[in-house]
Amino acid sequence: MADPLNPNMPHAALAIPPSLARAWSKRWQQWEPHVRYRLNGNYTTMAYEYRRNLHRQRLQTLHAAGCAMYTIRHWRLDDPFVSQEEFVAQLQGAVERQTIRRQRAHRR
Repeated sequence: MADPLNPNMPHAALAIPPSLARAWSKRWQQWEPHVRYRLNGNYTTMAYEYRRNLHRQRLQTLHAAGCAMYTIRHWRLDDPFVSQEEFVAQLQGAVERQTIRRQRAHRR
């Protein structure tokens, strides 16, 4: 079985509902101005596509790990400029927080 916490694991076979695909597209539209600004004149199609693909891969990894879109937006877990090491740490923290939140909700 694939490890959802491994960001190097491709999740291309992940079935994505149309509503989630729309949410991801909308989220990219929020990041796009930041990406263009941060590329600051070094904007090339390749650099832009790299950030867009990295964003998509991170969303797939977060979705496979069970993170809700609210959590992703709140903690900005899909930032395409965060290093891979920092992303892994953020992913582990998000999964832990979400697990704690679910346990608290279950106790009520």
